Amino acid sequence: MPDNVTKILDKLASIAANQALEDYQLKELTSSLSLALPSGLALFLALMYMLTAIVGLVGNCMVIVAVVRTPSLRTESNAYIAVLAISDCLLVSLASPATLLQISTSSWILGRGVFGRLMCVMTGFSPIFLTFMSTFLIICISLDRHRIIVHSSNKASKSLRTKLAVVCCAAMAGLCALPMTFTMKVVTHDIPFGGQVLERNYCGEHWDIPHGRLCYSIVIFGVQLVLPSLIISLAHCSINRRLKTANIQRSKLRLYKTQRLLITVIIVFTLSWLPLNIINILLDLRLDHLFGLDMQHTSGRVVFALFHLIGMSSSVSNPIIYGYFNKGFRKVFRRYVTGSRTPTANINSNTNKGVACLVETKF
Repeated sequence: MPDNVTKILDKLASIAANQALEDYQLKELTSSLSLALPSGLALFLALMYMLTAIVGLVGNCMVIVAVVRTPSLRTESNAYIAVLAISDCLLVSLASPATLLQISTSSWILGRGVFGRLMCVMTGFSPIFLTFMSTFLIICISLDRHRIIVHSSNKASKSLRTKLAVVCCAAMAGLCALPMTFTMKVVTHDIPFGGQVLERNYCGEHWDIPHGRLCYSIVIFGVQLVLPSLIISLAHCSINRRLKTANIQRSKLRLYKTQRLLITVIIVFTLSWLPLNIINILLDLRLDHLFGLDMQHTSGRVVFALFHLIGMSSSVSNPIIYGYFNKGFRKVFRRYVTGSRTPTANINSNTNKGVACLVETKF
């Protein structure tokens, strides 16, 4: 008799466990927000993204305010830096949360309606567009520095030329991100569960071209990393040749500072975005499992998120780099931090001419 009772109790316990599991699975399937990560880990990543966004917004907003409110910093060259700051603000405040949402959730929570499909496209388009926008603006800044130094031009870039350059940067960034508008789609799966059929929406890339995603990742790698590295390196070599012909010690000092700026920019930019580009290529080659980067598992999602955060750090470092190497920005930033009301209208009042023709940015 006791043995029969034990078997009955064990069977009842098994039925209860199965029912609890089914209830949990049903709750997960019908939940509007299904986390793909443990809640504690998802919260940690959210805090890290929030911290990156706050620091990036503060630094880049300081750059924008400095250019807008300081007459001496309203130069055409500094306009590139201001637009770069705007792009970085949008990247950390809009594009990054969209990426975090996709990493942290196992399904698309915005539905398959018009709004849901539009937001799905934007989660793929906006990060790539803003990243390329920053890339092309950094190239423009480097070429502008090269023009001022190597060609001994003491004149600021013409306003029309600067505006056209910014428009071209936006157009090329849009062209590079255009494939996302065709490949980002919301796919709905019907999942039979018990006596009912549940819908599950997923937002992701769907390429009709064989190996299209791999080819696109290689293009992104080339345009985002190889191209700016090559252009800035060539600019550095050209400035180095100009340095050898400079006779004025003060001119050489400014040229050295500009060299350090270009070297720092390309090193920080490459180190920021290289890991994420490598991961994307590994995912497209289906070699991610060899390195423990399977996106179906928590570890793969966490590694991807951390490398994405490293890429986002370039938006934090940009205002630091350009502020540190720019005497005019340093003075304004110091005034903001200390609360000093020292006039800044004449920050760049020096009008020395010749090969040290960087008075507009005061390196």
